Amino acid sequence: MEQIDRGQLKEGLATLSVFYNAPELTTEQRHDLLDLLDALAREVVFSRRHFLAMVYVVAPGETLAEISKRNDVPADILARINAIDTKTQLPTGSKLKVVPGPFRAEVDLTRSELTVFLGDLYAGRYPVSFGNDPSPKAGTFQVVDKQQNKNYYGNGVQIPAADPRNPYGGWWIDLGSDYCIHGSADGPSEGKLGCISLSPLDANDVFGMLGRGSPVTIRP
Repeated sequence: MEQIDRGQLKEGLATLSVFYNAPELTTEQRHDLLDLLDALAREVVFSRRHFLAMVYVVAPGETLAEISKRNDVPADILARINAIDTKTQLPTGSKLKVVPGPFRAEVDLTRSELTVFLGDLYAGRYPVSFGNDPSPKAGTFQVVDKQQNKNYYGNGVQIPAADPRNPYGGWWIDLGSDYCIHGSADGPSEGKLGCISLSPLDANDVFGMLGRGSPVTIRP
């Protein structure tokens, strides 16, 4: 709290992020911790304020895709933070907030929760549910591919991307080993298909943060 009171929000977020998985916290302490972490992440990571790096000045002819690749984060997240479109032509000399990546994720099978970190900094958490095609197991993975509006194939079932029953819900992040993180169907799906499922809004957020190569740890 002394760091926060001094305006050192990044340092405060770093200090508190260490305790995110601390087993000794009481339920009340964890609730207080999460409230602080969520508030700090909104300011440090997702606001337009430059806590993570110096103001980025766009060079002549530079694109958002080039800037995002240099910082190891998807262009989607830089576009959202800076309130621009991913296809916007950046004027020379314009100023952006950059986020040095990559983002990583932890999936807690006991809490049914996916938590996103930017390096060691807490960046957000999302409730998840688990399918049985296959059921996720503990391990260390990384994002090997990601697609929007992907057709579903499994258990002899084919569901087009536009079908409201599609269990991917428009967002699909491949972790290899037949595991994936995805959205959820708008309509009734054929049982509990898929693997790690997020709400459509949360899937959109996570899809924007995790890029190819982002580490994902599944914890028991």
